[in-house]
Amino acid sequence: MSDLVTDRTKKQKQSYLNTKNGLVVIFLSLSLLFSFTTGCRQQSNKPPQQKSQQSNTSSSSETQSIFKNTTIEFANEQGETLGQLEVEKAVYSPEGKTVQLEGLTGNLFENGEIVLKVTGKTGTIENNGEKILLEEDIVARDRRNNLIIRSEKAEWRPKEDVLILQENLNASHPNLKVTAKEGIYLTKKEQLELKGKIIGITKDPPLQMRTEHVLWQVPQEMTIAPQSLQIDPNSKQR
Repeated sequence: MSDLVTDRTKKQKQSYLNTKNGLVVIFLSLSLLFSFTTGCRQQSNKPPQQKSQQSNTSSSSETQSIFKNTTIEFANEQGETLGQLEVEKAVYSPEGKTVQLEGLTGNLFENGEIVLKVTGKTGTIENNGEKILLEEDIVARDRRNNLIIRSEKAEWRPKEDVLILQENLNASHPNLKVTAKEGIYLTKKEQLELKGKIIGITKDPPLQMRTEHVLWQVPQEMTIAPQSLQIDPNSKQR
């Protein structure tokens, strides 16, 4: 997964080469695009803030603190809320550097509005919110472009505006469904990079695409396949 993050900058600078240079550029209609959400920054020396609610109950001991039905917020240096986690249960480690989560719903904000909503069964906040790990039945919905992404594992890095996706990754849009081995979603740019055994199926026209690496740029309404791309008619939709 680390090679995806380190290569990200080089991929973004890649120009639209012709097919002689091994790069295939496919222009899609608006209905073929999909994306994900805005990133969140917070101070590394400031732990996530817990917002009290009437339904909260808590207990503590020498080893941990437990909160139920609580909200954890992430803010930038100016105090603006950039991310929010609503959880059924949060278990804080004694030093407060990690938080175990159960039954979570996450909201990502941009200009004060929710742009992405993500749900999952379990999760872990590490390093005072620098890294958030999500597991089991993860569903992310981007309100900006109607993209829905599902996976079994995800890692959100707020300072880097990056969401890393692994295991049973699939994404759907009104005219497109795609599966892949792993992917990275750049939340501010609404760009999804996919790698490994990629299969994409469109409804109109009915096509099936296969490749090993794709950059999906939502605002530009375009996909870029740096490697060979196989396109076949999708007879099942005829």
